[in-house]
Amino acid sequence: MTNYVSTLVYLVPNAKIRYKGNDNLYNEIAWLDERNQPTQEECDAAWPNAEYEIAFAHTQSQRLSRYEVEIGLSFFESVTVDTDLTNLVATVDAIKTELAYPIAPTDSEGK
Repeated sequence: MTNYVSTLVYLVPNAKIRYKGNDNLYNEIAWLDERNQPTQEECDAAWPNAEYEIAFAHTQSQRLSRYEVEIGLSFFESVTVDTDLTNLVATVDAIKTELAYPIAPTDSEGK
């Protein structure tokens, strides 16, 4: 199901909108932006890409948070204890496995 608020903001960055709390109903969104509002059909078509971009950014943010904590410790241990980066590499690989990026949607138009 299309999340219209997210899709509208994806299609028109920083769009000025107001909605009644249900971001899945296109007709409950008040368009306050001077730019043209994408149609419901345009939003439906763009939703898979918007959903992917949102999920990708969320995963990237989670990875960065984990890297800051876990790699910082592994790097410190590697540099101060034995200069072996095996644990550091293993930590990075584990985070990447646990927080895999989403699969990009396929373009139905073959682009």
